[in-house]
Amino acid sequence: MENTFEKILKDGERKGYFRVLNDGAKIEYLPSGHKENLNDPEEKVRAEYYFDLLEKYHYSVKRIELETEMPDRTPERYADIVIFEDDAKKKPYIVVECKKDGISDAEFEQATKQAIANARVLHAPLAICVAGNTRRAMETAEWNDKEPEKATITDIPISYGKIEEFRYKKGDTDWDLKVLDKSELKRALEKSHNTLWAGGKRNPTVAFDELCKINFVKIRDEKRGRPHAQKISGQISG
Repeated sequence: MENTFEKILKDGERKGYFRVLNDGAKIEYLPSGHKENLNDPEEKVRAEYYFDLLEKYHYSVKRIELETEMPDRTPERYADIVIFEDDAKKKPYIVVECKKDGISDAEFEQATKQAIANARVLHAPLAICVAGNTRRAMETAEWNDKEPEKATITDIPISYGKIEEFRYKKGDTDWDLKVLDKSELKRALEKSHNTLWAGGKRNPTVAFDELCKINFVKIRDEKRGRPHAQKISGQISG
């Protein structure tokens, strides 16, 4: 059975977003011609998110740049993806930091700080860290290392639009919930388990308390009144 990533590669090639070379070993992003090793787990995440930026978020390929060099940085540092507000690529809008799926919470927190650091250097108002299905979008100006949640938003805007209160929308082709294949579901459950237990550092009573908090928030959210067709219950707004 074809998995989600394989489908994205096929659809991306068919639509001219990239080319897969050397029997799947390399990817060439189009139209820039930038090539990377597709066997790298981080590159798989970037390829999938590049596809999403074009398909789901409707950003122009002319305004997306890969491996944007950070000015005045020694040693040299690069942002994985930068979305610009203009065709000339003079006004950075969103900085994207990609990490492999399944990284630890501590690694993800460090990656979000890297995304914000790059966004500050480039004067981009928004940043997002992507590690497979684990994502955090942020407003650069609101970031505070001690209270990162204050800068967190539900997701980056679609095509320079407003920041939505919720990410998922029932009945929407792009934004309704999707069926996961077994491998993706397994990774998601393992990630949830590791987060709940803090990588094995929490004792059972504390872990149980954390699970109760999640259940309480979900029940409370489901009891909120909202048009059924517009939102999907169980989401946390930004």
